[in-house]
Amino acid sequence: MFTSIAAALAGLFANAVLAKYHVHDNTFTPDEVLRVSKTKISVACTEHETVVVNGTSPGPIVRLAAEKTNWVRVYNDMKEDNTTVHWHGLSQRVAPFSDGTPLASQWPIPPGHYFDYELHPTEKEPGSYFYHSHVGFQTVSATGPLIVEDPVGKAPCDYDEERILFLTELYPRTDEDIVDGLIAAPFVWSGEPQAILVNGHGALSTSSNPLPKECAPEVFEVEPSKTYRFRSIGGLALTDVIIAFEDHADLTIVGADGSYTKPASVDRLQIASGQRFEVLLKTKSKEQLKAAGKKDFWIQLETRYRPYIVGGYALLRYKDAPGYAQKNAEYYPGTDRQALPEGIPSNPPNMTQLLPRDSNDTNNWLEDTLTPASDNGFPSSDEVTRRVYLTNVQLQYDNGQIVWVISNYSWAEAPKNTSFPTAPNDKPYLVDIFERGQKVIPSLKSVGDNFEATKEKYGNLSSGYDPETNAYPAEIGEVLEIILVQEAGYQGTYDVHPWHAHGGHYYDIGSGPGMYDPEENDKKLERLKQEKGYVPALRDSTMLYRWPANNKVNDTLYHVDAWRGWRIRVTDPGVWMIHCHALQHMVMGMQTVWIMGNAQQITRSASSDAQDFLSFGKDVDGEEKADDLTRLRRREVDLDGYLQYGGVAYGNDGRPAVVNHYFGEGR
Repeated sequence: MFTSIAAALAGLFANAVLAKYHVHDNTFTPDEVLRVSKTKISVACTEHETVVVNGTSPGPIVRLAAEKTNWVRVYNDMKEDNTTVHWHGLSQRVAPFSDGTPLASQWPIPPGHYFDYELHPTEKEPGSYFYHSHVGFQTVSATGPLIVEDPVGKAPCDYDEERILFLTELYPRTDEDIVDGLIAAPFVWSGEPQAILVNGHGALSTSSNPLPKECAPEVFEVEPSKTYRFRSIGGLALTDVIIAFEDHADLTIVGADGSYTKPASVDRLQIASGQRFEVLLKTKSKEQLKAAGKKDFWIQLETRYRPYIVGGYALLRYKDAPGYAQKNAEYYPGTDRQALPEGIPSNPPNMTQLLPRDSNDTNNWLEDTLTPASDNGFPSSDEVTRRVYLTNVQLQYDNGQIVWVISNYSWAEAPKNTSFPTAPNDKPYLVDIFERGQKVIPSLKSVGDNFEATKEKYGNLSSGYDPETNAYPAEIGEVLEIILVQEAGYQGTYDVHPWHAHGGHYYDIGSGPGMYDPEENDKKLERLKQEKGYVPALRDSTMLYRWPANNKVNDTLYHVDAWRGWRIRVTDPGVWMIHCHALQHMVMGMQTVWIMGNAQQITRSASSDAQDFLSFGKDVDGEEKADDLTRLRRREVDLDGYLQYGGVAYGNDGRPAVVNHYFGEGR
């Protein structure tokens, strides 16, 4: 087996970066260790079984240094389930096996194994991110904050301290039960979230006072006359959440999705699944606190675009509040779980900032507002080489199953979901590319016939999907416009979708009701540039809204309702997912796979011994051997460990992992 693979790939790796493989035995110490397990935990005074990281949900904060290679070891301590970890928002330009997408960029980590993820954030990537599993519904709880630190003295804004505001949702059912229902025929909905949690804390939306300590809200401790950077992270499954700070409506956004922006003033936050915002909050002075007559201020949260509102609270507490001694933080820095409030407000304090559920103003929040803090190389419309439309519609099959389809196709990685096409040969695309080279890569010519399917509706540049590989090709150097289109589903209504792109970030060129008009939108961008210097910021997670926001319509199937536009410079070779980040919608097929670059470009960043990442659970001879590391060290070309499920790149108790160091010999 090894001989034939080596011969087939001899030409392919002629220009590959040559890096020696390393045995990560007990002499190797990773920078961070995450252990993924399944257990019963108590959240919001309810106990349920879920997947956690290092015993908690959310998991610990992972902090990375820019321009440094960081190794994060992820153990799968579950007995039956696979897992991965995706580093949401990081570009992963050079370490393709570390993106954490099963059946796209890597085999999942088998039970009882570990995988060492190699992360090397660039100097342009300091900011707030998060990590999460990319398997099934595990993301709802197997998640946590990921921070790329600013170099000392080089933060683009002035602040005194930081706080992390990490949002998640509570579903009392098990992940397996939810997934089984979502792909069942007939369809069984997951139900709406029962609570919106801040740093894992909160109460059920139906809770009443007094609250036990176990379901008390999160408490953020602050001091007077300081500026705090709130790293606000949407680790949500489904909802769009509006957040308002009582008597603290002067907020300033200075970054989004890992890119710094020029300051933008807002009176509230609005965060959907996958989104992150850097928010500056200036606290009151001692004189202002004295005039207000209190030192506790509520942070109010409410969902939007769902059948009913789910609310939640956190608390902003000034440290010298009477009766509360300063305690050491139990969870995240700057939080307190010692002196907790015994209840939540009987009258919501922030209703003037929390817009009505049916207001279209929620669709306009921060639209055409965020502009980069420095030049980001925004491409003009003249540079656009292709325009690809991704239509979003919900359909119901005759057997009662409900699916989401993107331009007539669905994709999901779950092997049990046989309704959707998945990766060819049931192996990750990246693995297939390493094994078969250019044969796996769909060319732009090969998707030409598929243009006819949507040509009449959208024009010649509408389609880029290749049904043979179930993927979208893109060439390095292209400038794409990807237009997300909202269409009426089988019930004549619409949903909202937090769309997320892996790999390189995109320029958000706006959204609106009706169908995208490239000429009119280009005129708008030019007018905004002249009027206020507006240039679209780089993002990785933005919303495809519905119009009107209340969704009280009964349109015909496929009626076009709204759009969201992206412009992308294709610079990062690899296999990248572009998908709706609502977990339920992902399970129901709302995902696409993009192969960017040719086989040589995709594989040249991998060293000559990448084969150890391509197998699942076996060494190159297909046997469970732990005593042949000497032979592995002698190989000049060794790819099996990455290319097979559980290959030697995936360590376990019986053998250490044998891995590539993509970023060189050093750490």
